[in-house]
Amino acid sequence: MKSSEVKQEFTHVATPEENSYIEAFHSILEHDVIERNVFDSYYEAKEMLARYFSHYNYHRLHRSLGFMTPQQKWDETELIYDTTFSENPSS
Repeated sequence: MKSSEVKQEFTHVATPEENSYIEAFHSILEHDVIERNVFDSYYEAKEMLARYFSHYNYHRLHRSLGFMTPQQKWDETELIYDTTFSENPSS
């Protein structure tokens, strides 16, 4: 997994709410990509997943986000919670 730059992350014990988001995503990914395609190679699967992730984050509207894309929600949140830091702390 290290050579593929895959990072493994574990949820905290007794916190099923952390796992529900990824389980829902896996279900959507399986329905939208895995069940609808046959991949002849690792490269083909990797390219298809890259296109899907772009679609998922930049074009697919999410009901849970008020029918916005994740990128739109991120941009909106950044405007509300400006996380940029000025170089001069006194300004």
